[in-house]
Amino acid sequence: MNEKSQNPAQANSPIDNVPASLADALADLRAARQEAAEERFAPPSDATIQNAERLQNAMHAILPCRYEVYPTPDGEIAIDAPAKPRTAVIAICEPGGNALRFVHTDARKKRRRFPAADLPNEFLRDGLLSLAIPA
Repeated sequence: MNEKSQNPAQANSPIDNVPASLADALADLRAARQEAAEERFAPPSDATIQNAERLQNAMHAILPCRYEVYPTPDGEIAIDAPAKPRTAVIAICEPGGNALRFVHTDARKKRRRFPAADLPNEFLRDGLLSLAIPA
């Protein structure tokens, strides 16, 4: 008897058949409400969770790696790309349906706000791809 036949609920999981790095990030996202409650943060809304899931999938398609996904004190969901020396990318899905995108490269900081539905866009794509370039 294989593992999936032993646990039918797991066999129908929406994170089956995805790379482990994406499955782990999506599991973090699904645990975000509980984490927010434990930290006494404002709870992320359903729309924030849905926007974050869509954005996480899109970011993973651009740069497949393990992203850190976590709630913020203001009911947002942060998606943090693995940084390299002097470069970092983070996207924050806000409760109002917008997403902030930050890029830090060397001494420069870029910050832009977009409707979450407009992401991923060139700004986000360029930031993520900069992480794929060797330091």
